[in-house]
Amino acid sequence: MKSLEQQIKDRERSRIYAQTHKQERLEYRQGRKEDKAKQDHLHYEANKPRLRAQQDAYKEAHAEERSVYAHNHHLDTKDAKRVYDHEHYVKNRVKIRAHVDNYFDEHPEARKLIHFNRRAREFNAKGVFTPEEFKAKCNLYNNCCVYCGRENIVNGCVVDLEAEHAIPLIRGGDNTIDNILPTCKSCNCSKHTKTFEEFLLLHTTEEQEEILTRMYLAEYPEEALEDDKNNGDS
Repeated sequence: MKSLEQQIKDRERSRIYAQTHKQERLEYRQGRKEDKAKQDHLHYEANKPRLRAQQDAYKEAHAEERSVYAHNHHLDTKDAKRVYDHEHYVKNRVKIRAHVDNYFDEHPEARKLIHFNRRAREFNAKGVFTPEEFKAKCNLYNNCCVYCGRENIVNGCVVDLEAEHAIPLIRGGDNTIDNILPTCKSCNCSKHTKTFEEFLLLHTTEEQEEILTRMYLAEYPEEALEDDKNNGDS
């Protein structure tokens, strides 16, 4: 084992070498950048369970510390990040716009939901909902309009259902998924600024029963199944 004096000399020699060969060391690191990235990736894949467990354990043990750091880091860098993001957008405007337009062409429902959430902010309505939440809601209703029961197929073509606020934003409704119902465009336009109850009263008694039944089957499938079972037993 090296003596303490020899260790000090070695450290000093390493420090001097690092200071006098900065460019060479930088070029060496740049040249090995891709190789090191590949090695790191292979190491991670080969040890993923162990490394993930270590990461999760560290996050759990330092949750409060990481939260405080993230908050302070955000406060310290938000102005610089805003400037950087703006400069990056100006520099890459064409590329970014093309990417955004391509995404919305492939996901038209996302553009609509952004419009809904923007309108909600204008009315100071609480809550937002995601494309995934609305898709799940549509699936609950078998991709049919809650009011008329029409499927989202017109002349053999799939037509997106619209997200309709049971209590309109202008009437104080919130923008959470619990206040959203899937409707066809015709019913959504007809309902306009009416509440669900007000629009329901404009239908015949038979139509009201059909609407409420559709909602019950969609929102409470387990209870509906239990009711069918009990009716069958009786």
